[in-house]
Amino acid sequence: MFINQFLSDNLLFLVIAGSLSLVLVGVLLTKKKKPVVIDVTKIIACFGEKNILRIDFKRQKINILTKNPKDVDYDQLKEQGVLGVNIVGDTVKFYFEKDNEAIYNTLKSTLER
Repeated sequence: MFINQFLSDNLLFLVIAGSLSLVLVGVLLTKKKKPVVIDVTKIIACFGEKNILRIDFKRQKINILTKNPKDVDYDQLKEQGVLGVNIVGDTVKFYFEKDNEAIYNTLKSTLER
C-alpha cells in the first residue's frame, strides 16, 4: 500500500526523471568525438625533410631514422599532438593518442612523393 501511494503521488516526477535519463543516455551514446586531424607536412617540417632517412612502423610507434636526431624540433613535434618521444641512436620513435598507423601511412606516402 505504501508503494502504491508513493507511486501515485510521485508518478509525474518519475515519468519526467525517467524520460530525461533516456534522453541523456541517448545523447551520450550518439555523441561523436571530433576526429583528430594531423598535418603530416608539419611533422615532416619538425624533422627537416633532408634529415629523414627512413620511416617505419613498429609496436604502434612511428620510427624515423634521421641523419641527426639533434636537428629535430621536439617542442614543435609535441605541439602537433605527439604524446611520447623516444630517441634510440639516430632513430626517433614517437606516437599519438590514436590512429598511429594511419598517420604513419600518410607520412610515408607524403615522403615518397
